[in-house]
Amino acid sequence: MAETEAIAKMAELISKDIFYFFRWNQIGGKNLNWACEKLTEHKKERAKTHPADVVFCYKDPYSNNTIYLHTDLKSYGKKTIDSKDFTPTLKSLAQQIECAEISDSWKEKYLKENSNYLIHGLLFVFNHDRDADVSLINKLSSVKQTDIRLPPDKKIFILDPIDIGWLVDVSNGISQLISKNEILSDYRFFYPQKTFQGVDSFEESATIETLKSNVIIIKSSNKSRSLKLKAFYRGSGTTTEEFQYLLDYFRHNQFLEHNEDQIELFFSNNTDANAVNLFDKSRLDYIDKYTKDQDTMTGCLQAISVKKLDHIDKSQSFNENIIGMLER
Repeated sequence: MAETEAIAKMAELISKDIFYFFRWNQIGGKNLNWACEKLTEHKKERAKTHPADVVFCYKDPYSNNTIYLHTDLKSYGKKTIDSKDFTPTLKSLAQQIECAEISDSWKEKYLKENSNYLIHGLLFVFNHDRDADVSLINKLSSVKQTDIRLPPDKKIFILDPIDIGWLVDVSNGISQLISKNEILSDYRFFYPQKTFQGVDSFEESATIETLKSNVIIIKSSNKSRSLKLKAFYRGSGTTTEEFQYLLDYFRHNQFLEHNEDQIELFFSNNTDANAVNLFDKSRLDYIDKYTKDQDTMTGCLQAISVKKLDHIDKSQSFNENIIGMLER
């Protein structure tokens, strides 16, 4: 399969199977080239263009800006990931998002509106070996920012194979809950209040920061007055202190104040096998220390149900379409 076809197919699959449930929109075409505006600085005197595998966008709940994620899609085997230097890839992506800001060619292809938007980069690294857990944290910690030359107002987010496996499972979990009518099509994602940034608490889309975090919380319906929450959690689950912090988070955000409020907690496939027992122990300790004289809050804590999130291996279905992708 030609690389351009593989990238287009990969973009289609991840749009449908992952980001659709987080309410990201794909903008413009897939695998397009657009004119570079800094030919000498970006060393584009011959090619004169930058690539864009796919561009996603969503509304940021805190700033009300439309966030555009100029996305570079990669598919590698584990051995390639282990040996690969990602510095050139990140440097190229930094140049792309710097140039996109001033490129009329990019804006004609991808920009929906000319006000209140930010363009950032997203490196999506899929591992096409079956169910291999590959983290890029250690590899990327050695990359020097001076080598990337990222403009100060720009960000590059990275979804590595572990992130992608998590998001595949969460998106599948959302899909299953919708099919069971446990959440409705107008479900909303939770955002905590910040000191200098107000928010309506539950918003339509999940930000990239939310997807990179350890907990994704969904309200079952925007129309519901009660908080019927689904909380997807991917912490390590190895200590009671970790769950004390999670319960503090629920309490601080007023999730435990009404008898009709319910929390269903889903643990990641990678969370420790003993996490359910540790959570139960932590819950009892938390009630004894903080809420034993508060009947409603104690009842809400006791009512939290815990389940393992179903794990889906997407490598086989993805491989059929993108195994032919070549390194660029």
